[in-house]
Amino acid sequence: IIVQQQNFQVHRNILAAASPVFDKMFSVDMIESKSGRCEIKHIKPQIFQHLMDFIYVGKVPADISDVAKELFEAAHYYEIEKLKEICKQELPTNLTIENAMETYSWAWDYDLEELKVAAWTIIKK
Repeated sequence: IIVQQQNFQVHRNILAAASPVFDKMFSVDMIESKSGRCEIKHIKPQIFQHLMDFIYVGKVPADISDVAKELFEAAHYYEIEKLKEICKQELPTNLTIENAMETYSWAWDYDLEELKVAAWTIIKK
């Protein structure tokens, strides 16, 4: 897999077992299944590495509070529910008065009710 010109050596079977999106990508009659190569443009390489660490060994990044939003977006896209839940638990810890409006809007996009409530509580103050 190529993420912003950085190569990642992966195993199709492992990714397919972890993600319905990867499963379809590698099993249906798509370019990726024929070529054995896939280019991903919507994720930063660092976030993709965290995603792979979670898929392969269940490792959550030590700096998860710094990457929770981007990692949640990646987990959401690839339908990796357990990682989404972990990120959802971490997201409220990053709330500040400075980012509450942005976080509220972002939480609305992903239908994260608890995060919306937490952000709204800060906004109302």
